[in-house]
Amino acid sequence: MAYAMTAGLLGIAALGACQESGDNGEDSGSSVAAADCVDRATKLADDASAKIGLGGPSDKLDGAQLAGKSVWLLEPAPAPYWAEVERGFKAAAKALDMKLNIVNAQGQLPNMVRGIDQAVASGADGIVLGAWDPASVANQVKAAEEAGIPVLLAMQFDPGSTKAEGIAQHTSVSFVRMGEVIAAEMLRATSCDLNVVAPFPAGATNVGTMKDQTASTIEDLCGDACTYKASEFPLAQTATALGPLAVSKLNADPSANYVQATFSSAGPLIEASMQQASLDVPIAGTGGGDPDLNSLSTGGLMKANVIYAPGEYTGWVLVDGIARLVSGEQIDDKEIPVRLVTAESAADGITPANLWDGFGTFPAEFTKAWGLN
Repeated sequence: MAYAMTAGLLGIAALGACQESGDNGEDSGSSVAAADCVDRATKLADDASAKIGLGGPSDKLDGAQLAGKSVWLLEPAPAPYWAEVERGFKAAAKALDMKLNIVNAQGQLPNMVRGIDQAVASGADGIVLGAWDPASVANQVKAAEEAGIPVLLAMQFDPGSTKAEGIAQHTSVSFVRMGEVIAAEMLRATSCDLNVVAPFPAGATNVGTMKDQTASTIEDLCGDACTYKASEFPLAQTATALGPLAVSKLNADPSANYVQATFSSAGPLIEASMQQASLDVPIAGTGGGDPDLNSLSTGGLMKANVIYAPGEYTGWVLVDGIARLVSGEQIDDKEIPVRLVTAESAADGITPANLWDGFGTFPAEFTKAWGLN
């Protein structure tokens, strides 16, 4: 089952590394290699900057049979993005006349365990597990599977990746793609003279996937001419540790000319600490939170961001997926589209309607596919 949207991966396996050649430093060979690196990075970044259409599912679903079915949305923690997802999820579930229960785990494992236990005990028809490592709730997911309750894992692992026991489907952005795109944009912006500082939260699997792909893309395109220096901090100490760590790494490496904010709420924390330290180094981020986009559009330190499709849209996609699983369908994983926004492209205005084709009309496409119009 396909969606009417463009969200494929831009592979770089065939892209050659920009290696220096010869024994004389900046000779003609290294100049050619650098130019090739810039050309390839620019193409990747330009392709990822294209406006993407948000459409509904192409396959039909008998929406009437979903009336009264009980679905649970288990959110990982309070966050603006998940508030948007919840808004879309509520609207889509209401359109299908499904019963909806929402639990926010507040970032705490016992809360998520309790939420899944409650869903299973109540006889839920379907569960959407949001951005949570299923290994940490393996017993609860297994209990849901044994009770015949499909579990959809959202925004945690790349579509097509190996599923944990009891997980019926993955719906997510591709963290691999996000790493490729943000690497390409930083390389383009620095003409492949790139030295990145990248603080990231220890144990965050999806962030780790993106971080590893960013490093790999930089190495593939730029070789030893560029550097990528990642450093861990405890996830639970994000509010107090992230910004100071970025400042410390920048002060220790005067050659650093980009900072990577590896998740959606990282950018504002890093930018605030850098401003206090009077550091003027550009930031490349992900997720497209309002503070990041505001920094982009007002001349702040955020210069590029790989943004998710609007959370409201993702909410509709998640309801479509869990509804099909509840109906007994075997469905493929779904990729939520992302696109690159830069300070230059932000000049056209940063609103969902400007950034995404079909933002105002996609709900009607879903309800049409569900036979509800």
